[in-house]
Order: sequence, then C-alpha cells, then structure tokens
Amino acid sequence: MTNPSVQNRYSSLQALRGLAALAVVYHNTNFAQFELTGANNRFLPGASLGELGVDLFFVLSGFLMVSTTSSQAGGLKAAGRFIASRALRIYPLYWIMALIWAATLILAPYAALGRQGADLVSSLLLIPAAATPQLTQAWSLVFEVFFYLVFGLMMLTRHRKAALAGWALWLGGCALTGFRLPTAAGHLASNPLALEFLIGCGSAYLSQRGIRHPRILLVCGLCLAPAGEYLRTRLSFDANLAEGLRALMVGVPAGAIVLGAVAMERAGRLRIPGWLEALGDRSYVLYLVNNPVACLIAATFMTGLGASPLRDVALAVGVFALTFVAMELLHLHAERPLLAMARRRLSHGSTVRAPAPGARVLRPAA
Repeated sequence: MTNPSVQNRYSSLQALRGLAALAVVYHNTNFAQFELTGANNRFLPGASLGELGVDLFFVLSGFLMVSTTSSQAGGLKAAGRFIASRALRIYPLYWIMALIWAATLILAPYAALGRQGADLVSSLLLIPAAATPQLTQAWSLVFEVFFYLVFGLMMLTRHRKAALAGWALWLGGCALTGFRLPTAAGHLASNPLALEFLIGCGSAYLSQRGIRHPRILLVCGLCLAPAGEYLRTRLSFDANLAEGLRALMVGVPAGAIVLGAVAMERAGRLRIPGWLEALGDRSYVLYLVNNPVACLIAATFMTGLGASPLRDVALAVGVFALTFVAMELLHLHAERPLLAMARRRLSHGSTVRAPAPGARVLRPAA
C-alpha cells in the first residue's frame, strides 16, 4: 500500500513554510534597524519572536526529508539522487543572491552594517567557518546542508531509523554536557540545534501512525513556540547549553505545530488559503532576499539619523514592499526556471514512477 504521507502534498506544510518566512522577515526588518540605531522599530512589536521561523524551517526540513524518502530503499543510487536534488534546490538560487549581495557590498560597503562575514569561497559553498556567510541569514543553510549530507549518508543503509536514533543520542549527549568538538566543522557536528531536524523526522514517523486530538496538539504548539522563544532570549543560560535548550523550548513545540497541522489536514479539518500556500512556494527566495533588502534600506536612510516614528514606519513599509517585489521577480525569473531545470536533470534516467495526473506530491523544503 502506498504511504499517504508520500502520495500527498500537504497544503499545511506549504502554509507553515510561508509563515516561517514571514516571521523571519518580521525579525530581520527590525534587527537591521536595531543594529544601526540601538532601538527597536515601534511598528514591529515582538519582532524578536520572529526568529522562531528558523526553528520551524528546521523542523519542516526533517519532516519533509522523511516523508519524501520513506518509501525509498536504501542504497548508493538513492543517496546520491537525494543529495543531488538538495544541492540543485539550494545552491543555484543561493549563488545568485549571494553574488548580487557581494556586488552590492563592493558598491555600498556600508550596507554590511559592520558585520564581518566569512570569505567568499566558504560563503558560496556553505562550508562551516568561524564567521557567518556574507549573506548573513545563510548561517541556517550551513545547518541545512550539513543535515542533508548526514541524512543522505543514512540513506545508504536500510536501518535509517536506527541511524537517526544514534544521531539523536549523540546530539542529546552534547546538549546535556555542553560538549563541542573543536574547529568550525566540529562545532557544527556537535551542535544540539540539529536536534530540531530530528524532531521533524520523528514527527514524520509519528504522523504515519495517526494522531489523536490534532487540534489540541496544534494549539499547544502555537502557544508554546512563541512562549519558548520569548523565554530563551530573556533567560541566562550557559552558552554551550543554549542550543539544546532552544531545541527543547522552541523545536519541540514547532514539531507539535507541524504534526497537528498535517493530521488536521489529513482529516479534512483544515483549509489553507491559496495565497498562503503560494507564499510557501516562494518561502526560500523570500528568506534569501529579505535581509539584504533590510540592511540596504536601513543603512541608506537611517545611518546617523536615529529612530523616529516616521522613520520607523517608512523603514517597515519600504523593506516589506521591496522585499516582496524582489521575491516575486526572483521567483518568476530565477527560481522557477532553476526548479524546472533541476527536475529535468533529475528525471533523466530516473526509474521513479511519475505521479498520476492531477496528483499532488510532497516537495522537500528549501
């Protein structure tokens, strides 16, 4: 019997991707102003909570990786195809935006807001480094690439669940002890924040068994995720324990959100507006363009001026408007052609059966 979680493309997951991207846009817009002026934007209250959008992205990635591969047998061919599909999804569009941003910084270095990014090669390849990539928000893509590589290696074995459990035990031990491997790559491999991907993986396996009371699960997640984000940014924790606590306080509620939303949609109890699903289709490009737009506008119009109610509203409106214009242009003229090209390359010589006409299929998160 075909697994329904593989057969269907859940609108709820697309909607959550769109909401996660919106949360990050909300956060980044305020943060660009805060870096320049030391004051939060009056028209973006609670913007610090928007960082939980990243946690939701991580959980969604884990959920979708399991959902889109659970029917595939392990082996070298499947692992290679998986890694190739993720590379074709992430890198080409990221390279376009990263190079645009690198050229922008040459012409307008003040737009960097004083941030010191990693070297261009490390930034373009999303290799772990002591500094964040030049396109600052790509720090999360470094995590994504690491997760995809490890998950791809696990596809070499038929015992994928056991391998994931072993990874969870390793990261759990790092979370409890604060242990970190030396070097940037070692720190990434021992960073408990990757537990959020595994929370997503676990949620996908649980969803295949059926969930009772999904509405309660969804409501609890929606309440606890922002509460956890609020508390973790205001309580003092040991630096080596902070990522593990973030996975617990925000990642676990995010898993409840994903699990509850999918179960409710599967039961026909959740309807998603078309515009929100469309935003989910654009979530990756939206994630990439917003921070550069926010930094450039803030640096151009607020440097040395300080915050004021008029400047606050002008910044918020300007950043949001230009972000969505840039998002749509890049989606239409870069993202969609690149996705079509990737599908053609991956379908060449593939033995995977095409979906039936009219069928909706799950697509991995960006």
